[in-house]
Amino acid sequence: MIYYSVDDPQLLADLRAALRRWHRSTLGDEALANRLTEVERRLSADPGLSRSNALQQAVRAALASLREAGRAEQAVLLERHYLRRESAPVLMGAYSLSERSIYYRLQEARVALAHVLWTKEQGEADAAADPLPSSQRSDALWRARHLPPRTFTQLFGVERELAQLLGYLGDRDRHWVISLDGMAGLGKTALAREAVGRMAETDRFADIAWVTVGRVPYTPRSQEQHDAVFLTCGQVLDHIAEQLGGIELGTLALPAKRERVRELLHTASYLVVLDSLETALDCGTLPDWFWDMARPSKLLLTSRHLLDTDVGPTVLALGELDESDGLALIRHEAHRRGLSEVTAARDDDLRPILAVTGGNPLAITLVVGQLASLPLSRVLNALESVRPSTSSLYQYLYHISWDQLSAQTRHLLLCIARLPDSCGTWEELSAISALSDPELASAIEELTVHSLLQAAGFEEKSYSIHPLTRHYVINRAALQDGVQGELPKGPV
Repeated sequence: MIYYSVDDPQLLADLRAALRRWHRSTLGDEALANRLTEVERRLSADPGLSRSNALQQAVRAALASLREAGRAEQAVLLERHYLRRESAPVLMGAYSLSERSIYYRLQEARVALAHVLWTKEQGEADAAADPLPSSQRSDALWRARHLPPRTFTQLFGVERELAQLLGYLGDRDRHWVISLDGMAGLGKTALAREAVGRMAETDRFADIAWVTVGRVPYTPRSQEQHDAVFLTCGQVLDHIAEQLGGIELGTLALPAKRERVRELLHTASYLVVLDSLETALDCGTLPDWFWDMARPSKLLLTSRHLLDTDVGPTVLALGELDESDGLALIRHEAHRRGLSEVTAARDDDLRPILAVTGGNPLAITLVVGQLASLPLSRVLNALESVRPSTSSLYQYLYHISWDQLSAQTRHLLLCIARLPDSCGTWEELSAISALSDPELASAIEELTVHSLLQAAGFEEKSYSIHPLTRHYVINRAALQDGVQGELPKGPV
């Protein structure tokens, strides 16, 4: 048994990979087939059995145990999607659920199945009857299941803020509503993701919900309308209830939904993250609206704007990087892209990048990405004209990066932007883009070089893009007036 604990994220990753390749002749080559002692036991008992068949038998037995433990719905969902090859749209119709809800339930079902496999590996017959006892629901893997993928490899210049945020989250007597504020690109979501990920490794919270509030419904419109809110208060409540309690609030009126979620948050100490909360929603100012739902639960809000509220949440403001951290970030990003001349450059040669970006981490990353194909002087001279406006700066940076991409790479970027959470595996990117493996590899490399794509994982990578990148790409697509394929080359 190579998996170290029931919390081992590698077990969940290997299980997901095996389920996705269930019908392939090479299933026996999957890591799960070579790491489970149950597979070895079945091979020893039946020498004529293939490794693929032994793994399928072990997983089917685990699915049966899941049924016996009263989790038949999860077992059936896994069987329908992976074993019977029923697509997400088919399951959406069968269960009358949204695509997001289907993927959420599949994720929870995989976690449940992983617990069963671990229990069987340990030979704990008593525990096998209940693979998910309540005492295990707060393990790190379970608590972190709703967190978005990391869009960073290392954080710079936020050591003090991270320590403060961890202290606020860990405090059991104060800081019930925490607001993480700062302009676009400063890394609010990244900081929140790091802090909440660390809290998930402790037993401070019974469970964690993460709701991205400020998704932008892109339609052709003026730039002043750019920050329109996507989720309503009712939808925010729906996500919280679903993630923390598996509760479908359905068509309940807003006051009834609010009361149901309030009751839920008072039953245990939960952490609710409301990311990209750019303005008040249809229910008013959110910190005020959610205040009586706290204690013992906590809310962590991220916003570009200082929230106008009467309840006085704990506010933690992010600022631009200082010179030393900014230079360190420039060299880090240059090293990742193999730009040795930038890595070895003198501080005096790199300081103009800090001056023109204002020490904004995302802007720095995008500028370094452009240095892969453009001379520094050209990049800096062009940025000088748009520096006063943050929104104009980002529009220009993305516009320049976009113009350097090939048509197939633009196509892939748009496909990723349309994925749930703008994140997917190689197989998912291949399926939605219809690119060949060499074309996909080339496009991924091109996006990575230009700082437009993050890749995480080793044996099975997950590819994701920054929310601002998604916003830019979807907006360009909306300006096509329904034309598919190649996106326009003019400025947004």
